[in-house]
Amino acid sequence: MKRFSEVAAERKARQWDLFQLNRTVRAVTIVNNTLQELTDQQEEGIAVRVVKKERLGFSSASAFDDKYTCLDNALAAAEYGEKTRLQMPAASMDRGNGVYEGRMAVSLEEMVEQGSALAARLTQAGKGYLVSVRIGTSEEETRVYNSAGLHSALRCGRFHCQAGCQLADRPLVGRHLGLWSTGPDRLSEERLDNLLTDIGILEKAVPAAKGVYQVLFTPNAVMDLLFVLCQGLAGTPIAEGTSPLTGRLSEPVFSPHISIQSNPGKKAGSFAAPFDDEGSPGRTVDLIRQGVFEDYLLDLHSAGELQRGGNGHGRRVRCLKGVRSHAAPPRPLPVHLDLAPGTEPYRDLTAGMHTGVVIDHVHGWLLGAMPAGEFSGTIHGGMVIRRGRPQGRTDGLQLRGNVYTLLQDHVIALSRERHTAFSLGVHGRIPYMLCRDVVLY
Repeated sequence: MKRFSEVAAERKARQWDLFQLNRTVRAVTIVNNTLQELTDQQEEGIAVRVVKKERLGFSSASAFDDKYTCLDNALAAAEYGEKTRLQMPAASMDRGNGVYEGRMAVSLEEMVEQGSALAARLTQAGKGYLVSVRIGTSEEETRVYNSAGLHSALRCGRFHCQAGCQLADRPLVGRHLGLWSTGPDRLSEERLDNLLTDIGILEKAVPAAKGVYQVLFTPNAVMDLLFVLCQGLAGTPIAEGTSPLTGRLSEPVFSPHISIQSNPGKKAGSFAAPFDDEGSPGRTVDLIRQGVFEDYLLDLHSAGELQRGGNGHGRRVRCLKGVRSHAAPPRPLPVHLDLAPGTEPYRDLTAGMHTGVVIDHVHGWLLGAMPAGEFSGTIHGGMVIRRGRPQGRTDGLQLRGNVYTLLQDHVIALSRERHTAFSLGVHGRIPYMLCRDVVLY
C-alpha cells in the first residue's frame, strides 16, 4: 500500500482508510422435502474513505484494482462531505491475528443431507404446513489499511441453519436452530424440540381480542427489540442530540433486570473479532448495567464528535440485509450482545402467565421510528397462553410501542436459559423476557 499512500498524500487526503472484503457463501434451501435452491456465491469489493479539509468522503468499488478511481471519487465526495473530527487508529496487528474456523468445509451434498433430514422431521410434526429449511456456510476475509500505517486482516467461517413453518401463506414460526462456527453437528436439539412442540400448538387458531396482556418475548423477538435500542445507543444520534439517551449517561434509565454487554471476544463465537471494520481494536463494553446507562456504541466518526476515544464498534453493514458490505460506510453497531439472564426457567415464566401471548416475531417492526425507540408490526408466531397453558396461535394482532418505555416500566423477569439470536447483522445470547401490561391492537 506504499504507492497508494503516496498518491493519497499527493492528492491532499489528510487521512484515509481502505477496506477490502472477500466473501464466499454456500447454502441450500429445502421446501417441503424438495430441494428448491442451491447457492454458491462469491463477493468481493473495496471501499475508500478520506478526510480532506476536515470533511469526510466515501466511495466503493467491486475490485481491488479500482482503488485509485475509488480514491478520486472519495476525494470528490469530501468536497461536500460531512464535517468530522475522525482520527484513524494507528495500532498495528499481525496479519495472522484473525480468527478462522477450519471446519467450515461442509459440502453442498452434506448440506442437502442435513437439510432434508431436518425438513422431514418438521414435516412429520406439522402435516399440511409449508416447511422451509436453509442451511449454509459463509467464509469472509476482511482487510483494513490506513494512513496511520495500520494493516489488519481477519478470516472467519460460520455455519447457519434456519427453519420455519407456514400455513395458508401466514408465517407461523421460524427459529434459528443454530448459528455456530463448528458445523452442522452442533444444531441445538433443545431448540428443535421447542420448535416441534410449537408447530403442533400453533396449528390451531385461537381468538384473542385487542387489549392488555402479559407478553413473553422469545430470544428472537428480544433481539429485534435490542436492535431498535442500538439505534439510540449509537454515538451518532447521541452527538446529534436526537437519541432519547442523550445526556443520560450514568442514569438508571431501564429496569434493574436489564444488563447488556457488547462483547466481540470469545463469547461471540464465530462472530469474534479482534478489530472492527475500521481497524479499531474490539472492546468489551458494558452498555447497561442493572438498568443504568453506562456507555455508547462508538465508531471513529461519532467518537470524534463526542471528543473521546472510539470503542471498536465501527461496522459496515447493509441495514436491511444485515450482512457486512464494502459498499456500506461505517456506523456504530455491535457484533455480539449479551443480555444477562434471570433466575427462572422459561417454562415457569409461561406457567405463571394467566392471560398472555408469547411473541416470536413482529412482521414489519422496522416501520417504527427506530431512533426514537419506536417499533410496530403484525405479530407472527404469537402463542396464546391461558392459565399457564398454551392454547394456539393468534392471528392479526398488532404490537406497537417504545423500547425505552418497555424496558423501563414493563419487564417482570428474564429466563435463566439463553439462546442464540440474530437481527440484521447483530448476534447475541439472549434470554426470554416476560413483560406486564403490554397493549396489543
